[in-house]
Formats: sequence, C-alpha cells, structure tokens
Amino acid sequence: MNLKGSDLYEQVLEAAPNAVIMADAEGTIVLVNRETTALFGYTKEELVGQKIEKLVPSDIAEKHVDLRNDYLKDPKSRLMGTGRELFGIHKSGLKIPVEIGLNPLKHEDKSYVIASITNISKKKEQELLIKATIDAAPNAMIVVNSQARIVLVNKKMEDTFGYTKEEMLWEPVELFLPNDLKKKHVGIRSAFIKNPEPRTMGADKDLFGLHKSGKKIPVEIGLNPLKINDETHVIATIIDISERKKLEETIQQSLIKLEESNKELENFAYIASHDLQEPLRKIQSFTQLLIDEENEKISDSGKTYMHHLIDASGRMRMLIDDLLNFSKLTSKPKSLEKVDLNELYKIVLTDLSKVIEEKKAKITVDQLPTIEADKSQMYRLFENLTTNSLKYQREGVVPEINVHVEISENGVKISFKDNGIGFNMEYVDKIFIIFKRLHTKADYSGTGIGLAMVKKIIDYHNGNISADSKEGIGTTFFVTLPLSQPVQPSEQQSK
Repeated sequence: MNLKGSDLYEQVLEAAPNAVIMADAEGTIVLVNRETTALFGYTKEELVGQKIEKLVPSDIAEKHVDLRNDYLKDPKSRLMGTGRELFGIHKSGLKIPVEIGLNPLKHEDKSYVIASITNISKKKEQELLIKATIDAAPNAMIVVNSQARIVLVNKKMEDTFGYTKEEMLWEPVELFLPNDLKKKHVGIRSAFIKNPEPRTMGADKDLFGLHKSGKKIPVEIGLNPLKINDETHVIATIIDISERKKLEETIQQSLIKLEESNKELENFAYIASHDLQEPLRKIQSFTQLLIDEENEKISDSGKTYMHHLIDASGRMRMLIDDLLNFSKLTSKPKSLEKVDLNELYKIVLTDLSKVIEEKKAKITVDQLPTIEADKSQMYRLFENLTTNSLKYQREGVVPEINVHVEISENGVKISFKDNGIGFNMEYVDKIFIIFKRLHTKADYSGTGIGLAMVKKIIDYHNGNISADSKEGIGTTFFVTLPLSQPVQPSEQQSK
C-alpha cells in the first residue's frame, strides 16, 4: 500500500478528532492531518519532511531524539511520558500542554510511528483552577482519581499528615488510613465511585487518619465527586479534630465533676435545710408558748417583739423550703412520663382553692395537652405561675387569670395572663434571677425564688419562657414546651 496515495487512509487520518502525525524511524514527518495544522499553526507543507523535534520545545529536543530511538527498540502502543507534563511547541513559540499516544506501524519493511496528540489546555486550566482553590483552602484537601490514586494535595495536607507533596502524589489514598482499615476501605471507595454523591464520610462514627509517624489523628472527612474529562475524581476535605476532641474530653470531665458537685450540693442543701428547720420550729413554738403562758408577765412591747420573732421565723422556714425545692432542680428531670396537664392543673387549683376563694379569683383555662415531662416539676411550674398572679393583685380588683393554649407541631405555647399590678418591662430580664425582687417584703410576701424555679424547670424541659407586662394593667407569661422530649445519647445506646 502506498501511504501517500491511499485515499482511504487519507480519509481516516483526516476524520480523526485529534492531531495525528506519522513519522518514520529517523523521526521525519511523513503525514499530518488538518487537526495537526490547527493545533501547531503550520501548514502541511511546512511539516512534512521535517524532523518531529520541530514540534518539541527546544529545551528537550535533543533528549527527545534519544527517547524516540529507545522507543523503536521495543515499539508498543502506549501513552507517552506517563506521570509527566508534556508540551508541544506552536509555530508562534507558545507551549501547548498535550497528551500523546504512540502506536508503531510496519509497512513495506519500514518502521513508522503514529502519534495521536490531544490539546489539554482546557483540562490544564481546570486543573489549575482546582489546584488554586484547594491550595487556598483552610483545611487539608486531596483530589483522588478513579483508580484511588492521589493526583493533587494542598499544603495543609503536608502539615496534617507529615508527608511531602512528592511522597503523596500518585500513591493510593489508603496511605492515610490505619492498617486495620486499609483493606475494608477499598470496598467502601469502590462503592462510592459507583454512586458518587457529596456526603460526610462515616457519619456518627469516630474516624482516624494515619500520620507519617504512625500516630492516629481523629478527623472529619467530606467527600465531593468531580468530573474531569469524563473521569470521576473525588475531592476529600479532611479536618484534624484533635484539639476539639481534647476540648470535648475536658468538657466531659468537667461535666462529671459538676454533676458530682451538684449531688453534693443537693445533699448539703437537704441536710442543711432539715437541720435548720428544727431549731426554727422550736423558736416559733417556744415563743408562742411564752406569749400564751406568760402573757401577763410580758410587756406590750415584748409581745410585739415576740410576734416579729414568730413572723421572721416563718419567713425563714418558707425560704428554706423554697431553697430545698430549688436545690432539687440542679439536674435534668429524672422521671419523664406522659403528663395530662388538664388533670395536673386541676390538682394545682384544688391545692390553691383556699387562697382562690379568699381572693374570689376568676380563673379560665383552655383545654391543655398531654406532654412528656417530669410530673412533679410541671406541678411546681403551674403552681408558681398561678400563685404569682394571685399574689400580685391590684388593690380592690378581683384577680382574673386566663390560661390560653396554642398547639403546633413544634409543641405547646401556654400563656398565663392576669390583671395584676404588672411591672416595668425595663426589669423583665431580672424577674427570673433567684432572689431578685421588684417589690419589698413589706408590700408582698415571698422569697424571690419562685420564678427562678419556673425558668429552671422550663430550661430542663427544652422550653422557653418570656413575659410581657404593663404597670397597672397586668402581666402575661408565655411558656413554650415540646410535646415530647428529645432522646438523650445514653438512652439511644441503651435502646
């Protein structure tokens, strides 16, 4: 077959989508197609008969002669310069990044080489953009090809894992995995390549990378697939969470110590209140005995002092009781159950019936839901809010309390609206602080613990409380509570 005279061969050559060059054993160009002229800027006449080195950058042209001679000693179909960047030289002198495939050909006892040349300028631009983005990233990042070989790393990877860039490139991604996970990971990554979607790796699991020194590093990994020239690559973002883990461990230890301290405080408060109650009862009892049995011997001023003593002892006992109840709220609810708030509030109103009757208070209540809660704490919540509205009534005005309910998917919102004395909204942030009072004990009795207790109960039930008030008009407390409580991690594990 005459190569130059074959119309069929010429047609096949011209139909090729890439630049195609045929050179003889001496490196002389014998055929080119139109894609070659378009890529390098020469006409066919300017190329045919010239050495192939005409299209090779001058700094490697001399070396290229040796490379093509070596190729002819063992000619095989293969890619040229695997793992290296290859460039052709345009007529203008501009370097063109290329990929080259070599195929040997024998014709009439002569050896030829057909080179298929692809312009990868756009691919290189894309790679440079990706590289610049990855290099600028604050976290360690790598790009892995479909064979799980590392093709790109950033500086943060070197800092995190201790390898140089050269030590990482073209290595399998399992380089960074602990030995006990390397084999298993091959199957995991193969499954990801078959169905590539952005995701966090190993959700709810502790993940570890392997430092060059052999030290395990706790990490978080995000995976994102990326198409480059129809090949699926994976960008992995790797965050070293060693410091976070240390902080979490420190916090956990602190929580354990805090829990122990709370238990000690709770025990102390209980013992202290119990021990304080007894002498106070004796003070009240013996003072009353003095008034009853020694009444004629005591002066009027002495009797007044004794009544003050009894009143002060009573207030102290009330304060101790409230402190004891408050101390019991130093931990999360221990007994969650389905609580019918309608039935619970009926009990509260029954227990408060005496003061309600004395004040002739009017209380209206919407239908309340059943929620998951600590029943005893819910009792204290409703009792304290109702008592608060009854206590701070306007002089000469019958107390009115309206309990309104709104239920949604997110939970229940309960408003306690009264027509009491109200308060200046300037102090709204202070009313839930323990011992903070907006009025004197002489005007209104109390210990300043009730609303602080309400706030703590609601916080423990993952709810919220706020207030709106106008002096001389009344106050509305807004309580939001979830219908069910979130499952704690320890409960999930037990299940």
